[in-house]
Amino acid sequence: MTAQTTTATFLVIGESLIDVVKHAGERTEMVGGSPANVALGLARLGHTVRFHTALAHDRHGNHIAAHLQDAGVQTDEQSWCLSTTSTAAATIQPDGAADYLFEIEATMRAPQLQGERYVHVGSISAFMPPSAGLIQGFTAQLPDDVVLSFDPNIRSALIGAHHDALTRFEGIARKATIVKLSDSDAQWLYPDWDLGQVVDHLLFLDIPLVAVTSGAGGSIVASPRAIVRMDTPVVTVRDTIGAGDTFMAALIHTAQQSTDLVRGADEAGLTRAAAYCNTAAALTVQRPGADLPTRDEVDRALATRFANATDGTQHASAQR
Repeated sequence: MTAQTTTATFLVIGESLIDVVKHAGERTEMVGGSPANVALGLARLGHTVRFHTALAHDRHGNHIAAHLQDAGVQTDEQSWCLSTTSTAAATIQPDGAADYLFEIEATMRAPQLQGERYVHVGSISAFMPPSAGLIQGFTAQLPDDVVLSFDPNIRSALIGAHHDALTRFEGIARKATIVKLSDSDAQWLYPDWDLGQVVDHLLFLDIPLVAVTSGAGGSIVASPRAIVRMDTPVVTVRDTIGAGDTFMAALIHTAQQSTDLVRGADEAGLTRAAAYCNTAAALTVQRPGADLPTRDEVDRALATRFANATDGTQHASAQR
């Protein structure tokens, strides 16, 4: 499969794989990997995306590239560098959460910027050698006017010792404009702190836009000026695969649509962003696998949510 030539606005860097999902006695294969999901999500939200990953010319690799291309994602030609495409066995638990067993190779060719103004990096690839060193070196040299987003999406069984992983995380985070963690990421990285302390610490690292997601517990979105906490819409959960990646893609999208978000957003701006991201993620959890929503789907769901006076949305802010 050859690369397209359209100039992309977004460059996404990181792993892609096939999720072999086991649920209620059924076995299905779906495209996955946190960065691949973010690339897919950004494309479905209407953006032009180039994806730098690691694939093999096998059945799984060809399927991943075709799936992303169908959404408009350009798979970088340098991505074809593996002998076997990575996989993950995902077993869905009764609450919809997924347990993963990975077979992944962290080999990757060095990424290059081709005029993109937004770069997203994650997850396993940012921690496992040798790709981790390439990503850290690449992000350290990005021009200051490039908006860098980062989701560590911690997989503790794969990323080595805590001290080393924390050092890698903060090395990239200090360069980033947008950082998103799940509550489990935050707990693993900073086991002695509550979520409020983690958010404060990330803001202390001079990250302009910080988000922490807590599944059914809602989300926190923060800037140096304000913190907003917002409930998750009440929906019937099929599974949670791709929910955090949907939130990440939606957050990058909102930052691209309103640059005030990365310039010290106020409470109102953060509230709009949190509502959009929570609504997008709620759509994904109602469908099997990482089937991220389109921009039209999110807009319709958001309009419906706030047309209902009993939606239960709450937020609180703390001025800084």
